[in-house]
Amino acid sequence: MHLPKIFRPVHKTSFLRVGKNFDGGYIIPKKALLETKILLSFGLSDDWSFENEFHNLSKARVLCFDHSVNLEFWIKLIPRNLIDLFRSKIEVKKFFSDLFLYINYLKFFNGVRAKHIKNFVGSVNRKPENMNKNSVIGLKKIFEKFDLPSHGIFLKVDIEGNEYDILDQILECQSFLTGLIIEFHDCDQKLETIKKFISNFDLNLVHIHVNNFGALNSENIPTVFELTFSPKKFNLLRNQGEYIFPVQGLDQPNDKTKIDKSLNFF
Repeated sequence: MHLPKIFRPVHKTSFLRVGKNFDGGYIIPKKALLETKILLSFGLSDDWSFENEFHNLSKARVLCFDHSVNLEFWIKLIPRNLIDLFRSKIEVKKFFSDLFLYINYLKFFNGVRAKHIKNFVGSVNRKPENMNKNSVIGLKKIFEKFDLPSHGIFLKVDIEGNEYDILDQILECQSFLTGLIIEFHDCDQKLETIKKFISNFDLNLVHIHVNNFGALNSENIPTVFELTFSPKKFNLLRNQGEYIFPVQGLDQPNDKTKIDKSLNFF
């Protein structure tokens, strides 16, 4: 499994894993917790363990954007999990925990410590099919609408391929950021786009983790990976022997039934 050398993080910082074990947890700079006032989270589904733990550690307010978590989502969740339980796709423990998931959702997203906004984050010039234009919101509009400060913003992006529509928007507000964790999809087809983003982004790439739910293409290039970026003031240069990914004791496989393969750079 390999990627071009530009994806090799030459900088490091003090790290912390935030969120649940396996899929749902992310590697972030520890120092970001001290300076973050607002966590902007793009992508929610049925897992807000990252947002919850980030808030508990930093006391930052959480604004989470995901148009797909709506009434229909909750109505379909239990029957879907019941089918998965009979097919042995999920454990009994998870099935029963999901019975109380909606109550936990209401408790966390109470509008005080955390708020869930049912908007699709993307380009206002290119809305998805069957979606009202008013449902699409851009990063600049988010800053204006919610009167966000010009510093102290941590950004988490996991929006299933739509991240490419907001890369230019992230670059425009990069001076506001205490950190960025972003999951890229279809990476083998989008390598040049991602490389351009890394080159133009002022924050340093400090960590990479391949999501092993994603496939490898015919050239052994991963199709899904997570990148962590950190402000330069937090970082040091890595030593020659510190280019080993995944990092033992820090990274965990997204799919716990498979091992994380080693990543090489060329």
